[in-house]
Amino acid sequence: MTRTLSVLLALIIAFTASDAFAKKKKRSEAKPPSKTKPTKDDEDDEDDEPPPVNVKELFERDKPPPPSVATTANASASAPPPSARWAAIDIALGVRLYTRSLSLTDDLFGAFFPHRQPFAAAPSLRLQWFPGAHFRGGVAQAFGVHAFANFAPGLRVRAPDGSVRAVTTFEAGGGVSARYQNDRFEGRVDFGVLGHQFTFADLPATAPVTAAQSLSVSYLALRPAVALRVKVIERLWLSLDGGYRVIVGSGQVRTLFPRSNGGGFDVALGGAVPIALGFEARATVEYAHYFFAMGAQPGDRYVLGGALDQYVGATLAFAWRR
Repeated sequence: MTRTLSVLLALIIAFTASDAFAKKKKRSEAKPPSKTKPTKDDEDDEDDEPPPVNVKELFERDKPPPPSVATTANASASAPPPSARWAAIDIALGVRLYTRSLSLTDDLFGAFFPHRQPFAAAPSLRLQWFPGAHFRGGVAQAFGVHAFANFAPGLRVRAPDGSVRAVTTFEAGGGVSARYQNDRFEGRVDFGVLGHQFTFADLPATAPVTAAQSLSVSYLALRPAVALRVKVIERLWLSLDGGYRVIVGSGQVRTLFPRSNGGGFDVALGGAVPIALGFEARATVEYAHYFFAMGAQPGDRYVLGGALDQYVGATLAFAWRR
């Protein structure tokens, strides 16, 4: 409103000055120039003439003052630079090649057969998402969620008695994450739950009565874990991920051996090569290990001392991290 009034005032003053100047010019043109000394009245008329008005100065006067250097510095400090923005999403899709080995100890009755699975291929998906990093920096971008899944369809295993057994195997899980990150380093703590299954189909009807069984496992575990990602050179990142698996369910193991107890752990070492626009090529070597003490006692139908279930794999993946 103040600015509008100033503009109107400037226009009125300019119009008045122009009108006075035009009248004076017309009067001077009507009279021939006189060589006489100007009278006092003429001098008073000249003194009464308003000074010229500079409209530009009026506009400049009404402009708000420019921000000070301190104000600009504070505004810059409040907005984090691009380098302070952590990655909001990390998604990787690839193929996992792995092998599995199940070894048994002290099988007094020969009721089970150990299992060794040659390399099999499984699609692999991994996701990390930190919603706070989409909108602002600070503490909000340090917390997120993670998920992963591997599934190998169509596997078949030949048992010692010659029968071919179908296998269902998958691993999937997810949970929450907290992290710290800078231009060359990321440290992350995860806590989640996972399911890991390697189960055999039932024995065919033609199998002999004395045929050994396969020991199917279906793990349900809590997994606290730590992960590191370090930039070693300009176009190479190395990662290390490890976690403990607290077994809360084991499927057939717990059914046949109710006094069994065990645990597990996993570790993964990988490398990532940035390509462009947040895309990366990744390669990871993984190892997972489960161990059990069966707690068998005299008079039990099945007697096993213990079991080791191990998985070794490698994953090649194409990832997007932004």
